[in-house]
Amino acid sequence: MPEPRPLYGLPALAEASVVVVTEGEKAAEAARLLGYTATTSAHGSNSPSKTDWSPLAGKDVVILPDNDAPGRAYGEKAAVILAGLEPSTRVKIVTIPGLPDGGDIADLVRQGDETGLQNLRAQIDQLIAETPEFAGMMPPPSGNSAARPVILIDDSDRPGIIDGTVTAISPLFFKYGNEVVRVINTPGGMSIAVATQEGIEDIANRMIRYQRAKREKNGETGYVDSCAPPWLGKMISKKQDWPELRELRGIRRGPFLREDGSIGGLEPGYDAASKYFVDTDEDWSALKSDPTKEDVDAAVKLLRDLVGEFPFENDVSESVWIASVLTYVARDAIRGPVPLFLFDATTPGSGKTLLAKIASRIAEGGLPGMASLSRDDQETRKAITSLLIEGSTFIVFDNATGTIESAPLDLLVTAEIWKDRRLGSSTIVTLPNRTVIIITANHAEFKSDTARRMLRLRLAPKVDHPQDRTFQIPDILHHVRHQRPKLLVAALQIIRFHIINGSSQTAAGRGSDGGAPCLPFGSFESWARVVQQAMTRLGLADPVLSVENVRKIDVDLVRLRAFIRAWREWDPSWGGTAQNFISAVFINPQRTDEVLNLQEATLAFVGRSRDGIPTASDLGAALGKVSERVVDGFAISQFGRRSAGHVWGVVEIVRTTPADGV
Repeated sequence: MPEPRPLYGLPALAEASVVVVTEGEKAAEAARLLGYTATTSAHGSNSPSKTDWSPLAGKDVVILPDNDAPGRAYGEKAAVILAGLEPSTRVKIVTIPGLPDGGDIADLVRQGDETGLQNLRAQIDQLIAETPEFAGMMPPPSGNSAARPVILIDDSDRPGIIDGTVTAISPLFFKYGNEVVRVINTPGGMSIAVATQEGIEDIANRMIRYQRAKREKNGETGYVDSCAPPWLGKMISKKQDWPELRELRGIRRGPFLREDGSIGGLEPGYDAASKYFVDTDEDWSALKSDPTKEDVDAAVKLLRDLVGEFPFENDVSESVWIASVLTYVARDAIRGPVPLFLFDATTPGSGKTLLAKIASRIAEGGLPGMASLSRDDQETRKAITSLLIEGSTFIVFDNATGTIESAPLDLLVTAEIWKDRRLGSSTIVTLPNRTVIIITANHAEFKSDTARRMLRLRLAPKVDHPQDRTFQIPDILHHVRHQRPKLLVAALQIIRFHIINGSSQTAAGRGSDGGAPCLPFGSFESWARVVQQAMTRLGLADPVLSVENVRKIDVDLVRLRAFIRAWREWDPSWGGTAQNFISAVFINPQRTDEVLNLQEATLAFVGRSRDGIPTASDLGAALGKVSERVVDGFAISQFGRRSAGHVWGVVEIVRTTPADGV
């Protein structure tokens, strides 16, 4: 079929004043079941430019994108095309809450009966009414063609055409990791969009006057206006060495601390000092560059009062929440990684997800990037990559279940550069990673690699049904939305006060300011100097005290502790190979309570068995992984080697304290 191809269900569109656009015919049919006039383009999500959209000129168009990165990109591409139609088309991109990852409106329609479909229609109608009209960061065609640079299309000079086009359109693009991107306006605010072939062609045609040579009847050469050649967008989208392309580290939606401790983000647009694009229209005049002690005391009270009705287990849990907000505003002043934050609860409905959303609403002015923590590492990597490509800097893995062990999550916490394979491609995406990460869970358990990088907040409501509680602030997210300037300024004042009054304290020790000593916290020394010390100098509980609670949910540590304890209760002086141990404890044991306890602890420690007995090789491997790790003053240690393998035993570790001056 020749291009451009017609819209799906074209005959029904002529009389409609409002048309819903979906990605795919299945979703279009689902929208029709709700009573909408609906259509979709040909060729799928990657090529909306190959469809004739002109029948929608002059209409109100509502785009309902799929809930994934390709779906959102499709919606933006279609919106750009529709916004350029004559007569003008009013376009809205409406995001439907509650869609599964990769889902569309058809998933919700399938779930509803007649009443449910009526409610869904009413919900979507309200969303349409509340969503602003699409206004992308796309330059309009210049009315004065002479004001645009002219590029002559000569297929024998493709490099010249490419270089000339790139020079002209570069001011609208950024380098984000190894990706060429645009910053576009979406209903949720400014967002990062990877440059596409169609998008590049559209911008080039708006900014550049392309011409072709034409032989006149008199034999002379004339020039006629043309469009960008069809190969241009594809060639430029693969180009990596764009000249003078500005580096982009992400999007900020208000003021923040730069690397040097100064305050950025007060004005909208690109902040060259920090390399962030700032999306803000709020009043930040209350922010002081030199806050007083009275200012920061008031700031601490404001943040504590905001969450004062949440059932924190103790002051340390409250401090962990405050630390999550301070970490975001100070992220670029912190060199290296920042801790992972766990919002844990004793029962569902306690408010852990709401606390995460409040932190994000203060930090980013909106809801965080949300994802599920899959047991499939590949799926988790895909979710992380998708969120980072969009520019998410505040990510919440919501309602994690079971014992959590995730290599991609561990990497996200520690890596300043995130690398992953692009979905459906062999190319590698390289993206900056300055995220703050929160996990929410009920009675969470973690493996050691994740647990040791974590601060834990715990909610412990003393009621049967915590979700039925009432609060003095009934709609706290709405409250935070309107009080955000005060709350974000409060967080910034706390960090700024600490920096200008000296943050020279070591990661573990008392500074000259006389504040409380800080506990050491692994490889997070820079975070400790900026955030941990800022909190303790103001009398807040040290959030690192929560590490002791994290150790209680470190499954590996809990099992090792139980194993060592059971071994010592059985025979503290016993030593032998893994096979000797299996024989003594499982093959030819004495039937005592101590042996039964040791059997149970050993099976949990090793993690697998054959017919209820671990193999000697599995036990030996497990012992090797924890060799010399001290738990409660004891450790499993090697005492040499026999022909049958290493000799193992439990030893007490005696710590020595050097004399003064040694």
